[in-house]
Amino acid sequence: MKALFYLLCAALVWVNYLYQQGMGPGPGMPHSSGVISISEIQTPKGHACTSAASCSVTVTSTGTAHLIPVLVFYYNPSANPTSVTSVHNAFAQDVCTQNINAHATICSYSTCNSVSGDTSITANFPSNFASAIYVGEYAHPTTTGCFDQSTQNSLSGTTPWSSGAAGTTTQANELLWGWNWDPTTYNSTFVGTGGWTLRLQEYDTGSYYNSGLLTQIVTSTGAYSATGTTSGGSDQNFPGLATYK
Repeated sequence: MKALFYLLCAALVWVNYLYQQGMGPGPGMPHSSGVISISEIQTPKGHACTSAASCSVTVTSTGTAHLIPVLVFYYNPSANPTSVTSVHNAFAQDVCTQNINAHATICSYSTCNSVSGDTSITANFPSNFASAIYVGEYAHPTTTGCFDQSTQNSLSGTTPWSSGAAGTTTQANELLWGWNWDPTTYNSTFVGTGGWTLRLQEYDTGSYYNSGLLTQIVTSTGAYSATGTTSGGSDQNFPGLATYK
């Protein structure tokens, strides 16, 4: 019995040594896949701009290899933003929808592999129109190809509203980066439903528009829709979403 006891003790010491060296689990500790789950690093920030050729939001990127999604509303239905820029990061245009009825172009940009140290992020435009920009920062498991699915709907005077389903997500754990846009008033209030949380609303009293950012993080694959309700104002809704892995 003593020999067996000493053998078990030696085995536990060896396993604990492997754990300390990063080569295996310690006593009672499960194996980990090492995959980073998507999680919010800082609260999204937004800013609305009057007629100008650019619109910036003050935000400090806090780390490397993070996902930074950027949502841009441009009160011009016939031209895309020219770029989204910052000092340290380069942003790819993932989806852009021009909508005559919405009087706007709505776009989502991102970097999958951030560099820390930015103090502001700017959307640039080909001409002077009102606009809004929203920026978030998330830990995520990949540094390339983080954009996955998207959808954009055109509704008018409809509440509750839905963006319609995007394509089925390719991973279980993804960020749903959603939005709604009311091009006719700044008095409306958006509320997310079906797991969506309204994070920010920005508006411009001169151009009479209202934009909103909604988010949720999911843990199963699916064909997701941005959903919510609008109260007040004219109730004109143009919702959409992009998903990021």
